[in-house]
Amino acid sequence: MTTLAWVLLGLALGAAWALFQRGRRPPEAASLSAPETGPEADSGEAATDASAGAASPPVLLGLTLQDVLGRGSSATVYRALDHASGDTVAVKVFATALDGQGRARLEDSGDLPRFLQEVQTLERLQHPHIVRARRSGQRGGRVHLVMDLLRGQSLRAWCGSQRLSSPALAGIADQILDALAYAHEQGIVHRDLKPDNILYDEASSQVTLTDFGVARWLQDSQTRSGMMLGSPAYMAPEQLMGQPCDARGDLYALGVVLTELLTGRPAFDAPSLGELMRLILKGPVPAVPDRADGSAPAWNTFLQPLCATDPQQRPASARAARALLARSGLRA
Repeated sequence: MTTLAWVLLGLALGAAWALFQRGRRPPEAASLSAPETGPEADSGEAATDASAGAASPPVLLGLTLQDVLGRGSSATVYRALDHASGDTVAVKVFATALDGQGRARLEDSGDLPRFLQEVQTLERLQHPHIVRARRSGQRGGRVHLVMDLLRGQSLRAWCGSQRLSSPALAGIADQILDALAYAHEQGIVHRDLKPDNILYDEASSQVTLTDFGVARWLQDSQTRSGMMLGSPAYMAPEQLMGQPCDARGDLYALGVVLTELLTGRPAFDAPSLGELMRLILKGPVPAVPDRADGSAPAWNTFLQPLCATDPQQRPASARAARALLARSGLRA
């Protein structure tokens, strides 16, 4: 291996380690849904404690920001009143740091292009299973994105419980594949599909994809070997190695998410990044064990090609994967 190759591998491993460590901490996702109440509430997704909402929100034109719905490492999401429409909305305020009063502040840094890309991506996508961007703006050095306020919880709330039935999970998979097929046909790959970025409203069975912060356009020349963005535990092997990743990487991630929801545990779990990488690169994704409803064989028939280590062995598109799901009989 050449010196340059070792350097690139070291950079990729360093970036992956930072993502792995962040992923092992308790989630601080910036939720776009209103906080749930009762014992089923996902406390990791909706930040409603006093520390999250104590700071005064930034002042944005045409919006009255109310309570904090969630706070992550790169953004804070507020519930807000949109003066123009009179609707209650979610406002994502991008930040790379917090000022002395705990308010989001966008600094002049390398994160700015990524924030702007998420804004541009969501404004381009209009689909019933992708969070709708209403408008965006920049005021006082703060880039913000106004979106629909969604109902439900992230799928993270359902991980580890195996409480979702096979028909419900198949319906979730079908809606995600529908959204991915649309995004891919618009030339956009999500690249960070994980339970935290998928909202599910049990009452309506509605599924919504969120967080396109590391999405990319398929023709984007910035996608190159050595770059790695996303969440390691859900990455396709080629993405984990910092290699170019196309729409089939999203299909692999969906397969890993569904496996976790079906089995009640992560598909790959390891105490270190090196061991996690070894497990993913070696493969395969663990099979779904026997289920009381007898659906395990059908799930394994559907998931095995999605989770193939070699992207060439995966379905060619989200629409092809959706057709495979339809043939499985899991939605009956």
